[in-house]
Amino acid sequence: MREMGASNLPDAPSPSLKNQGYRPRESSSPNIPVQKKPSKTAPQISFAPNETGFYFIPFGGFVFGDDIQGKDSSYPWDLINADVEVGSNLGLRFGYTWKYFYLEERISHYRATIEKYIPPDISPTSVHGEIKSLNFQQSLGFRVPISENIRINLGGGVGLTKQKLAFNFTAQTNVTEGPTTPSTNGFGNVPDEWLLTYDAILGLEYQPFDHLLTGINYRWMRVEEMDHFDARDLHLLELSLGVLF
Repeated sequence: MREMGASNLPDAPSPSLKNQGYRPRESSSPNIPVQKKPSKTAPQISFAPNETGFYFIPFGGFVFGDDIQGKDSSYPWDLINADVEVGSNLGLRFGYTWKYFYLEERISHYRATIEKYIPPDISPTSVHGEIKSLNFQQSLGFRVPISENIRINLGGGVGLTKQKLAFNFTAQTNVTEGPTTPSTNGFGNVPDEWLLTYDAILGLEYQPFDHLLTGINYRWMRVEEMDHFDARDLHLLELSLGVLF
């Protein structure tokens, strides 16, 4: 470079320094660790169902009830202690639920058939009939969580039911020198009555999705006495499927 006319150039290092393993002076500043960017991972999605809000739940099931026991001796004797078959129950529950308790209204319709055979030593008679009721209940209960999606419901309530009974009987009559023939006589309908009811509920509730509720309930219900018949106990097994808003 000097031969080409350049000036003010530093002197070249001595060859002896290269032979002695000369190394440039290292900086005395402390080492600063390099921060690595966190690796991107898929977000963790945890399911936390909605626990409060209004709900609307249709249900249906079976009813096992006491026999119909007459209490008035002036009423037809062959209506006393009539057997009630397994009945059906359809209805709707709606209300509001909080995390640990709920308040609901319940409307349902119950129906069952009545069958009774009177032994021949009294009179060869069979009784047929039907019992229907329209029920209105108000219930208050507690919700006991056992997991994130499963709860046990405990509750009770009071209400009114409009109950209707209808009977008819078939009596075997003897004809001279001939076989026994049936003769049907209808008792007609027992007057409808509004009766006081109260119940207790034990249920298992499962919430598979945020707004979907399913469950199974056992319900014991007491129906107070009518004018001619004693009070009855009903045992209801109900399946339900509905929505939570």
